[in-house]
Amino acid sequence: MLNLKYGKKQKFKLYKKMKCRNPLFIIYIFAATFYISIVIGICYVFYVKNCLDNAGKTESDTALITILTSLFVGAMALSGWVVASWIAHRNLKIQTTIALVGTRFSNAEFPKHLDRIDKYFPESNVKIDSIQNMKKSEKAEHIQAIQSLRYILNYMEFIAVGIKSGELDKRFISQVMKTSIINIYNKFSLYIEDLQKKKPSVLSNFKDLKDDIREDL
Repeated sequence: MLNLKYGKKQKFKLYKKMKCRNPLFIIYIFAATFYISIVIGICYVFYVKNCLDNAGKTESDTALITILTSLFVGAMALSGWVVASWIAHRNLKIQTTIALVGTRFSNAEFPKHLDRIDKYFPESNVKIDSIQNMKKSEKAEHIQAIQSLRYILNYMEFIAVGIKSGELDKRFISQVMKTSIINIYNKFSLYIEDLQKKKPSVLSNFKDLKDDIREDL
């Protein structure tokens, strides 16, 4: 169930463990550079006007006013473009997140795999040996259980990568999937840590997401 408080003002928090990329970063850099150029341009215009005034020349006032007006209009147009870009990206990110989370509930695939790992891995903190023994088994249900485990862990990693890349909304995911993310990670933490001993990058984004969400509790 969606948290109705999601749209309300949230207290600002500094996320140290999980840094999310902002796809609009280049736009912000361009806008900042343009604004600085405008400020420099305006200062220069006033400097030139002051020099002309001191020299007793007033015929250039109209040209200076035209330049100032052009700079002001350019600044306003850029501001509108930046705001529109931010709103469009924000809406797209929310829509993408809602669609992904909605698919989790509407698609039978995710609940099927989740029920399967709960059935074959009932412990709150699954031992590595339990998983390794099931990997060696040739029973069809055990093979399916391992497939379900991989599906769920890869799904969580996919969510984490989406948040880090700035394509998914972290606050929305935290509100809706916080308990699932923490519980699934804790359930298979020994197995994940064992995998990361061999290759640290394995499910590292999932771990970062879990640690980040836990800080909000």
